[in-house]
Amino acid sequence: MLHEVRVLNPKGKIKKLISSQELRREHWRKFNDLSHEITIGKFSRGRIPRFVRQALDNEFRDFEEEYQQKL
Repeated sequence: MLHEVRVLNPKGKIKKLISSQELRREHWRKFNDLSHEITIGKFSRGRIPRFVRQALDNEFRDFEEEYQQKL
């Protein structure tokens, strides 16, 4: 839940009032924009770290064997 925000000037007077609906709309707009830019960080150059590759190989070993048998 987001609450309205009051932006004050140096004298303490209300400069701007941002409603909770406006904050919610802005939050989800930024969330959707940033969700398309998610990568695996420093490994996004096509190289997969060894520990990730080994974990995936271990997890999907049975799946690969079944796939090879179907061919």
